[in-house]
Amino acid sequence: EAERCEGAKAYLAGCVMLGSELEALLAIMVNLYDEVRGRVTGKYLQQQFEVVDACRRWLAEHNNKALLAHMKEEEAAGASGN
Repeated sequence: EAERCEGAKAYLAGCVMLGSELEALLAIMVNLYDEVRGRVTGKYLQQQFEVVDACRRWLAEHNNKALLAHMKEEEAAGASGN
C-alpha cells in the first residue's frame, strides 16, 4: 500500500501506512517476546524502540529525498513551460 501511495505521489498517506506497519510489527514483537520469555524487560523494549526510531529516521530521509526530487521536477517543468 505504501508503494502504491508513493506511485500516486501521496507521500503523507504513504507515511501513515508505513507508520502503522511499524506499529503493528512492534506489537507483534512484544507479543512474541512475552509468550517466549514470560515478561518484557525494559532493555528489550528499549532495543525495539531503537529499531522503530531507526526505521522512522530512514522513512523521513527517504520521503524528504522523494519530495525534493518531485519539487525539482515541477520546477523544471514550470521553467520549460515559461
